[in-house]
Formats: sequence, C-alpha cells, structure tokens
Amino acid sequence: MENIISDGIHYLSGIGYSTKEDGWSNKGINVYLFCIDGKTYGAYEDPDDGYRSFGCLEEMDAKCQYTFPPQAVRVVNERVDRKIEHDGWLEYENKFMIHILDAVNGKEVLIAGTDYSESYYPMAIFNYTPENLEINKNR
Repeated sequence: MENIISDGIHYLSGIGYSTKEDGWSNKGINVYLFCIDGKTYGAYEDPDDGYRSFGCLEEMDAKCQYTFPPQAVRVVNERVDRKIEHDGWLEYENKFMIHILDAVNGKEVLIAGTDYSESYYPMAIFNYTPENLEINKNR
C-alpha cells in the first residue's frame, strides 16, 4: 500500500460501500468508500488468500452513498517495515495504515490498511467512527 493521500489537513465529505471484481477469480470484493478532498478512495481486502489479506487502498470512480458537508480532518500515514528475529526464526513486520483524525478534537474517525502482518497472517482493516467527528459531538 502506498501513500496516495498525503499527510496533513484534508476534507472528509462522504462514506459508502461498493464492490469490484478481483480480476483473478472474478468474484466481487467488498470495497469501503470514503471521500477526501472531492476524490473517492476505496479500501478493500486483497483476496489472494482467503484467510490472509493485505488491505489495499486506491482512488476509484465510485460514489459515496452517504455525503455530508466537508469536515476538516488530519491524515496520518503509518508505515512499519522491519525484520524481527524470534527463537531463531526471522519474521517480517509489514504494516501500513492510513489514520484520519478529526482536525478539531484529534479523535480517530477512520482507519484503513493492513493492521498487522506478521510473517504469515496479515489482516486488512477498515473502521469508521462517525461519532468522533466534531460536528457529531452533541448528537
């Protein structure tokens, strides 16, 4: 996964859901959509292996079903690439996450990416917490 949204202040204005064909087995993949600065991005699981999945993020032509006035957010990309030796075994920790935080209160609104990929079992995640947007504070 690469940094397709730069770190810093951006505007979140939508969330949604879609599917796309995986190109390998022609199965539909669940895609979670979010709109940043007027562009729609999709987060989905790479279906190469049923129980191991890297999170993937790409710009998409799909539209978010749920839109709202643009909310200021801070994007933080997190990347970890390191080797870990454990009892004579060499493991790799590969992690990429995009964190989207409310720009006013600093609470995490959205996180997408590969949560933790030990040497064998990576896990794609997507969590959206709209109650952490400052505009929803008293709702």
